[in-house]
Amino acid sequence: MSCEIKSKSKLQSVQWYKGNVPVNAALSEKDSEFDNTIQSILTMNDFKESDIGVYTCEAHNEVGSSTSDSIQVVYALPVLTVKTKKIELQKYGTSIELSCQITSESTISLVQWYKNEQPIYKRTNKTYATRDITSQYLTIKDIQESDIGEYTCEVHNINGSTRTEPIQVMYALPVLTVENKKIEIKQYGERIELYCKITSEYAIQVVQWYKEEYLVCCKNNQKYETINIKSPVLVINDIQESDIGEYSCEVDNIKGRTRSEPIQVVYALPVLTVETKKIEILRYGTRIELSCKTISESSITLVQWYKDEQPIHCGTNEKYSERDIKSPELVINDIQESDIGIYTCEVHNVKGCTRSEHIQVVYALPVLNVEKKKIQIQNYGTAIKLACSITSEYTVSLVQWYREGLPIYCRTSEKYATSDSRSPILTINDIQESDIGEYSCEVYNVKGCTWSEPIQVVYDCERQKFIHELVRQGECGKHYFARVVFIGKNGVGKTSLMNRLIWQKKEVATCTKSTDGIEIEKCNINVSTGKWSRSD
Repeated sequence: MSCEIKSKSKLQSVQWYKGNVPVNAALSEKDSEFDNTIQSILTMNDFKESDIGVYTCEAHNEVGSSTSDSIQVVYALPVLTVKTKKIELQKYGTSIELSCQITSESTISLVQWYKNEQPIYKRTNKTYATRDITSQYLTIKDIQESDIGEYTCEVHNINGSTRTEPIQVMYALPVLTVENKKIEIKQYGERIELYCKITSEYAIQVVQWYKEEYLVCCKNNQKYETINIKSPVLVINDIQESDIGEYSCEVDNIKGRTRSEPIQVVYALPVLTVETKKIEILRYGTRIELSCKTISESSITLVQWYKDEQPIHCGTNEKYSERDIKSPELVINDIQESDIGIYTCEVHNVKGCTRSEHIQVVYALPVLNVEKKKIQIQNYGTAIKLACSITSEYTVSLVQWYREGLPIYCRTSEKYATSDSRSPILTINDIQESDIGEYSCEVYNVKGCTWSEPIQVVYDCERQKFIHELVRQGECGKHYFARVVFIGKNGVGKTSLMNRLIWQKKEVATCTKSTDGIEIEKCNINVSTGKWSRSD
């Protein structure tokens, strides 16, 4: 800047001012070709924004001083001021406004906003809005994670353009990133790690993991591990079916708390659930359906059913049917005793296969089996036993025997005997012709009752006819009818002696029934020698 000074007397001093403040700078002077004229020059090096202002020159001689007209020093390009250089977001979805103060000597022709050095085109983007083309404000609507970054404003006038200092739009809470959102388990017992990347403008205070909405407690728990309280890694040891689910990470800093996206821990193989593990049959000939609920991360390729570990071929067997090849349901038609057993379902997907728990098909009522359906009586007066084996899923509550359809009451009759009311064995004592007939057993449990097949008790007439024929032909010893009388005091053992002579069992031999009138039917007596022998 220069100031021409004319003085008739000698100049004493020259002083430059910026506003009212003296400028301490070296001055240079040039003599004019005219007399008494001097040009004072103020040179400004390393010009800064602070040098903008109004300058004056003051000259002194022996008479006094004079001040020049004002010289205005201005910045030709726009001058931009950003008051808020950092905007912190507490939550996404809100709207914010960025602003910059503009000072310009000439008319503003354009204002252009940038995000991370990329221009923002407001007319084609609903996220951004400005008041007009020369607006110093930028509104960001429905702000999301993608809007985080560094913004600048570039202002143009006729002399050129100026770019502001950056305005940082940042998320004050921790920013969490989950790279692996699904972890597939192929075998239980494995060890897996869940990882969540954390970015935070402020120091992390605590990291907490959750399964579903329940807090995962890592302290004093062998199932879970973390490196420390601020670790973004969760280790799950010996993973089991109960560990399958949705996990998330929650991180705190001084500004607040953020929850990560969920991490799905899934079983890659099909997961099978059998809701009905026992199917009870009350009547043969009916139709039943076995079902197995299937959850699979990938498409099911095959469903195979098994009975007692043997594969069931549904396509070639009218007994079984499926809804389709991928159906986890098996229909058994016209069910019979041979269909009772243990069934399982095996489901395949592209990752492998899984076998279901057992489904037990049982007959709910008692199952009765009569091994000896016909009992022949050789001699009257003997005792026989009728037996019926019982198989029952539930406790047998009652066994009732019948003769010719009429119930037998064992408690009030010496003729019949059972060990208790649930015994499958009936003893008939001193059997006579009146006991000949058809017997059956009825067995009860909590589900109902079942009748056994009939047991025929018959007299062996053919054997007796055969013996009589032999006697008639003289090919067999003659029959004698004998009556033996034992004489002795009461209680000396006459009965025991008698029973032992006719080869009765020890239990019978020690009974106290009187020997008076016992018919000897089971022994032979040689009338010549007097020797006794057993008769079969």
